Amino acid sequence: MIRQLIFTSLLLLSISISAQDPLIDSAKTHYDESDYEMAIKSYQQILNKGFESGEIRYNLGNSFYRTNHIGKAILNYEKALKFLPGNEDVIFNLSLANAKKKDKFENVPNASLSNLFVSINKVISFDFWAVLSSILLIGSGTLFIISKRNKNNQFIKYSIIIVATGILTGFISLQQKKAVLNTKNCIVINNQSNILSEPNSNSTILLEVNEGSKLKIIRTDDSWLNVSTPSNDKGWIEIRNISEI
Repeated sequence: MIRQLIFTSLLLLSISISAQDPLIDSAKTHYDESDYEMAIKSYQQILNKGFESGEIRYNLGNSFYRTNHIGKAILNYEKALKFLPGNEDVIFNLSLANAKKKDKFENVPNASLSNLFVSINKVISFDFWAVLSSILLIGSGTLFIISKRNKNNQFIKYSIIIVATGILTGFISLQQKKAVLNTKNCIVINNQSNILSEPNSNSTILLEVNEGSKLKIIRTDDSWLNVSTPSNDKGWIEIRNISEI
């Protein structure tokens, strides 16, 4: 129910933006007419104006997918999931785009609480937990007041359980948000790029990555990024070859 309310709010925000900027209507028209190149230009102009939503990123991802720009399609689907976590359409289309990648890394599990929170956020956002926590705390307070007025000790016990649950979900929200904000990933957008041993174009080539590969950002050094692959290989890649999610 709460997730549906959040989704509806985001949808209303998107409609509100559409009413303010004719570029939204233009982009949608191009998209509906399968003129994906023009749709891409229109959606990028909208993003350059500072307007952003899950729907915009989703349609832009679809447009890039239709024009066979797999890396940029994956990038925009990943960004759409930040606005629409757990959205089945976005997840499905992202899986289609990922299936077209050349790189098939063997995922090496990296068990940590931070990674667990990041994974959960793809299905249930930290905003959901924050809203749920607020509702539980307000409900607990209301129930406590009612129980005091009616001198019903049973309701007081329920109130304590609800407030404890509210505090727990609030804690989960804070920890999940911290994990998400501290985890930075990027998508390779060039056809082929090298991961090197040092932030130097003359250093040893460790491996080659192709368009669409998702890398975890460890740190930045000027025009270079220290990254790790899903198989936990680490090295350096030039910033111009990637785009941060």
